Amino acid sequence: MPTGYIPRADGTFDTWQHHFGIYVTAHFLELGLTVEEVTGLKKVMLPWRSAFEAHGAARAAAKAARIAKTDRRGDYERTIREVVRRIQSNEAVTDAQRAALGITVRDAEPTPAPAPTPRSGQNNPPSAGGLWSRSISPSVCGTRCATPTSPRPPAAPGPAAPSARRSG
Repeated sequence: MPTGYIPRADGTFDTWQHHFGIYVTAHFLELGLTVEEVTGLKKVMLPWRSAFEAHGAARAAAKAARIAKTDRRGDYERTIREVVRRIQSNEAVTDAQRAALGITVRDAEPTPAPAPTPRSGQNNPPSAGGLWSRSISPSVCGTRCATPTSPRPPAAPGPAAPSARRSG
């Protein structure tokens, strides 16, 4: 049951409780505490420290186990892929066997791709090259864009071209 002055995170709490315990032990009389109260505090502090350290060790072990598991899985997957390549290249292996293994069963007759369709909202007829023509809305690009029916966009502002000097 954390309250305002007790840190919530375990690592921060452990540092805080350590300093708290040292100070209480050194100044218990000034704080109006008895030896029994300090002893009671230490009785619950020691199991906390053991549990906190065990938890830290378990977390480190779990992290190491996860890394080892990930590495071993990578090794295993590479080997599986090599075996599957050999199986797939074997003409004697049937599609039923492939299905039983849970590997790709090649399509004997590839599914034809559907004909391309224009994007929704574009009802432009095909142009001479067989491509769909597009016009760019001025709201999208302002005056920077030119469409087939618009004049060229204005030149970008910049330094004027150098003029020829007259010698005189």
